[in-house]
Amino acid sequence: MSAEAMEIVEVLGRLEAALDTLVTRGLSAAGPDDRTALASYAAQVRGMGAAHLADALDELLRALVEGDRQGSVVLLRTQVRLRLLERLLTTRLVTARLRAVGVEPRPGEAPHLPEPPPLPADDGAFLGRLAGAVESLLQSGLSAASEATVDALKVSFEEASRRRLLRLGSTLRIASEEIARFTRQDETFAPERLSFFLGRAWVLARGMEDALARSDAAAWARLTTGGAVTPLKEVSLVVLGVFKRHVPGAFAAFELRCRLTRDAGPYARGDRLAWSFVFPLRADGKVPPEAMLMLEQKQKFRPAALLEGQEITVTQVAVAEGEPRRLMLGPQARVTVGEPFDEWVPLASWDPRVTATKVAQHEPDPLSLPIELQDEVLLLRWTLGPLEDGETHATASLECQLDDAEEPLLFEVRAPTGPTGAPLRAALEKARHEDPRRPLFGFVHLDRGQLVLEPLALLGPGRPTMIALDPKNVDKAALVRAMSFD
Repeated sequence: MSAEAMEIVEVLGRLEAALDTLVTRGLSAAGPDDRTALASYAAQVRGMGAAHLADALDELLRALVEGDRQGSVVLLRTQVRLRLLERLLTTRLVTARLRAVGVEPRPGEAPHLPEPPPLPADDGAFLGRLAGAVESLLQSGLSAASEATVDALKVSFEEASRRRLLRLGSTLRIASEEIARFTRQDETFAPERLSFFLGRAWVLARGMEDALARSDAAAWARLTTGGAVTPLKEVSLVVLGVFKRHVPGAFAAFELRCRLTRDAGPYARGDRLAWSFVFPLRADGKVPPEAMLMLEQKQKFRPAALLEGQEITVTQVAVAEGEPRRLMLGPQARVTVGEPFDEWVPLASWDPRVTATKVAQHEPDPLSLPIELQDEVLLLRWTLGPLEDGETHATASLECQLDDAEEPLLFEVRAPTGPTGAPLRAALEKARHEDPRRPLFGFVHLDRGQLVLEPLALLGPGRPTMIALDPKNVDKAALVRAMSFD
């Protein structure tokens, strides 16, 4: 990445953080320092050639000076422009980086879009109320938000869930969780997460409202419809790696990255699936997150049993399209653990051209998180530098030598700081000194001009080593000890 491009990315990152702070504090609390900072950012981005973003910042500054009650709408629109610019810049930078090591996108046809479902019969008045509640919240800030405004978000979440508007519902759920963390002064409160999901809720609500007004079924489908769901009688798969998310005292989430070992319906051996488990945690933090994998599910199996390196057969399931595709189990599903599997590296093989194609074809979207544009990778010849601690993550530079490339492809590796990321940090430190190094499996996503690698497992010989997990806590005894109320 050039020094000039890096400077632009860093400026956009600082600007985004400043706008996130405004969302939390509220425009009514903005003072002279905030206005000075916005004027400085407007001048910087205009000098970079991003006149459309600079114009939005000038308009936001005017709204702050004049006390314009529509200032929250201006702030939300400014954030949309900023996110679109960052994603556009990032995809171009990563495409250039891939091409520099000889990785070109594969030619292909545009995906076929199915016929959109019919529009709902009502006028969706609750969407306007939801957008108004978000605007009111940004005007006042969290500390001064009225009870009626917070209640409006809760009612909108219930209405979205009742109407099975899953994308809007999940967005409101996450935003409400962040508001609750702020209210109880939880140290895990994240201003950037609140800002993003409030912004997403507003864009969805206004977009859906507009689609109904114009009777635009295609636009409604883009904003509301998840991926198509395919029921299957049976799938056979193995688990290659596990991605862990842990918010102490709140929840632990584990996403198992799987490969089909046999053809199943429209899917072929080697196709990718994600299988997710989410567990609420006690507020006292005594339960290690990995211990939750020992809890028996409704279908009479324990998730920990899926990590032993064996082929797994699951009946009465469905696959939801998306990135990645997701495995869904109903109450009648049955899980059977079979024989040990030994073809890990061939099954997990990676074609860098597929990653390049995804990046090149990506259309920036203010509704998408950076992690949602991703691809699974298997790195065979790699070198990892030392981890350097940051505020929320330790980072390191990883070089991967691709076939027929003179220069290595560079990744940024991130591991959470604190106890949550301790197993991953320790495993990476050990693995980088191994000789020979085992193949490293994970997934990459794009963030601020970087190819960011989330390491999940080391492959072969034997079963995969799930490096994000603490193996001593994937144990029934650990769960029993932690659940004791003595």
